[in-house]
Amino acid sequence: MKRTNVFLSVLLALGALVCAIACGGSSGAATLKSGDDDSSPSDDDDNDNDNDNDNDNDDNDATAEPGFVLVPHGTFNMGSPVSEIGHDLGGDETLHTVTLTHDFEMSVYDATQAQFAATMGWNPSKNEGCENCPVEEVDWFDAVAYANAVSAAAGLVACYALSDAVCTDGTPAGTDYMACENAAQGGIDSATVALDDAATVYDCPGFRLPTEAEWEYAARAGTTTAFYDGQGLDEAHYQCEVPFHVTAIAWYCGEEGTSTMPVGGKTPNAWGLYDMSGNVWEWVWDWLADYPGDITDPVGPTTGSLRVNRGGGWNYRAAGVRSACRGSDTPDHRYVALGLRIARTAP
Repeated sequence: MKRTNVFLSVLLALGALVCAIACGGSSGAATLKSGDDDSSPSDDDDNDNDNDNDNDNDDNDATAEPGFVLVPHGTFNMGSPVSEIGHDLGGDETLHTVTLTHDFEMSVYDATQAQFAATMGWNPSKNEGCENCPVEEVDWFDAVAYANAVSAAAGLVACYALSDAVCTDGTPAGTDYMACENAAQGGIDSATVALDDAATVYDCPGFRLPTEAEWEYAARAGTTTAFYDGQGLDEAHYQCEVPFHVTAIAWYCGEEGTSTMPVGGKTPNAWGLYDMSGNVWEWVWDWLADYPGDITDPVGPTTGSLRVNRGGGWNYRAAGVRSACRGSDTPDHRYVALGLRIARTAP
């Protein structure tokens, strides 16, 4: 397959550095993100989705770019059963069958502060100074701009075309949206975003945000339980209560942390992806809507008011770092536990 240039390889390798930092502070109730539904969970803790993942990769001998994992196409049950503790916490989680027909590459780690700064020329993060921590305080527009910039560094056609851009400080930028990417302008506050010469996001040659379906498929890595370690959630550990098995896979409120933590510090899932639960929520492509039922290669609705983010954050409860939990915010929303992870359809 086509390889990226040396610059991109070096950039992606920055995410592989992991610092051993102990978290401090005192624990408390989880912080609620705006847009999250704090509805009561089900009393039934049966986390068995009866899911039959079909990861047919027999004829796939491709390899992923440095810093990425090659995720094989397949079919899975997206969402959660009504019996799962936390079901529908952040929106509709109705179980439905999704078929993904494209192999895709998913970044092993969240985009780090070092990667974002090297690519975009600035670091918006509140937890500034932790280069191997996930970048945060990026809105959805910054996330798609970052994906385009990584594509440009790799010599690939950008996935997205941005127009009518306005910077966070109110400066109009038009199609010159990268002019907003600095501390003075504060990133992109609004823009019209369309696909750049691609029928769907799956047809983009460059790097992009994963679709919501790709994100959950990659996070589960073949599991059907609430968490990718094969275990579930119970009423006694719904919030930040410890000890609990989730501390092995996720930075969340049970860790007594006060900020993001370096990527790669927890146990990865079976496909080698780190921090798919906790640390930062991750922007995806889709507008938020109720699930459409059984579907192939979903891309979400064409319009909406909230963009989806997935995975939960360092200051969030255990129920919110389940594989099926959905977060959402307006695309201009910035938050201390909201970042991104990029993907690319396998060439």
